Amino acid sequence: KDPKDFTIIGKRLPRVDNRDVVTGTAKFGMDVRIPGMLVAVVARPEAFGGSIASFDEAAARKVPGVRDVIKVSTGIAVLADHTWAALAGREALAVKQEAGPNASVDSDSIHKQLGEAFQPFGDAPEGKVVEAEYAVPYLSHAPMEPMNCTVSIADGKCTIYAPSQAPDAIQRGAAQRLSLDRSAVTVHTTLVGGGFGRRFQMDFANEAVEIAQAAGKPVQVVWSRDDDMKHDFYRPASRNRFRAVLGSDGKPILWQHQFMQAQAGRGTPNWGREEIPYQIPTAQRMTGGARTPIPTGAWRSVSHSNTGFAIESFVDELAYAAGADPLEYRKSLIADARLMATLERVAKLADWKGPKPAKGKGRGVGCFAGYGSYFSMIVDVTHDPDLGIVVNHVYAVVDCGIAINASGVEAQVIGGVNDGIATALKSAITIKGGAVEQSSYFDFEWLRMNEAPKFTIEILPSREAPGGMGEVAYPPAPAAVANAIFAATGHRLRTLPMNELPE
Repeated sequence: KDPKDFTIIGKRLPRVDNRDVVTGTAKFGMDVRIPGMLVAVVARPEAFGGSIASFDEAAARKVPGVRDVIKVSTGIAVLADHTWAALAGREALAVKQEAGPNASVDSDSIHKQLGEAFQPFGDAPEGKVVEAEYAVPYLSHAPMEPMNCTVSIADGKCTIYAPSQAPDAIQRGAAQRLSLDRSAVTVHTTLVGGGFGRRFQMDFANEAVEIAQAAGKPVQVVWSRDDDMKHDFYRPASRNRFRAVLGSDGKPILWQHQFMQAQAGRGTPNWGREEIPYQIPTAQRMTGGARTPIPTGAWRSVSHSNTGFAIESFVDELAYAAGADPLEYRKSLIADARLMATLERVAKLADWKGPKPAKGKGRGVGCFAGYGSYFSMIVDVTHDPDLGIVVNHVYAVVDCGIAINASGVEAQVIGGVNDGIATALKSAITIKGGAVEQSSYFDFEWLRMNEAPKFTIEILPSREAPGGMGEVAYPPAPAAVANAIFAATGHRLRTLPMNELPE
């Protein structure tokens, strides 16, 4: 079918559930209600690997509405008629904790381990040597809807209601725990109030199955915001170290990249270190890291969220080392026609070659190719003495093959870039005493509506197969902000978040 004859593909279509979402009638996991259901909350050790030394069960049972207190593998579950009673009962437990073997683990010690994992680069050819190292922190998924799951076990069957990204895994885990055939376990996937990779994990569902089995009644397990923030599977902290040698034309003849990330157990795949969107004669890459007790998992763009900032920042540094315009320098290294088209178009949209920004203002570039899509962006920032760094405008061009829903593509660009701005300037999970220090949005800050920039977005027409969009806009965004900060202030910031400029 000729694309000019499309009547749905490529058009701007609203989500069919928009009205339900904005009027509060959409059903998320938290909205599930089944007859005879109790609500459970769990008192968990805050430190990873910690334990609960003591708790006052009698005091919790005295709270009106509390029906049971059960010791489970993750902590102490308080079951009640409603959420408020369950939370009050948990508070009455007066839990005393033991930090356990990880009491000395903190963010500084983890980054020290990562730094010690780097290896010497070895000999280099003749040319101008440029070296840099970049660091990023742990990040929480921080979805608007905290983890929750509702489970009913009766008559040899199990019914689960879960806002999950992996319902098949939940079904498999429940069947194994309950010694049931998988056909006896039904999983209803509700609307998800934010996933971002967090809900690929099964911990919250496994916990609900365990509690419902012990209680002998239908149970809805509810996590508070604090629970959700302190017991996530975090985007790993990581460090990236680079060395490049520039030839007589200013282009790299050698590119060396070591990527070290903190992992617990199987951790997060090292996706994101394999590809760079530039043609370099010799590119060497090495991955490794450090084992830590902090749980890690998939986060938006997986390991590209670590490496995108580092790669695009370092390319910017190479451009300045070569005395070249950062955008033109990237063009000199790009071999892929589709990525080149996005960069050339965004340069025109942003009038890159126009008048230079005024003092205290700067522009930064970022590129990314992956998941079958190609993306380039330019950001305008202002260094305000009172407000700090303000991102004013984002120009973005994407080639994602045939764009099925243009509104959806634009939404993913806006969401991914806004996430990138938040993590560039604000957000970090820090560890102290083997536990997460943050507990909610007041200390794990995200971008507020009044802080969001203006967007100019263009989708390039294409007949290529549709590519992904959920992961594409995030990786270059923190780097584009960092590059713009350098252009505005002369300060090259290599550690996220960039919430303080040097004096």
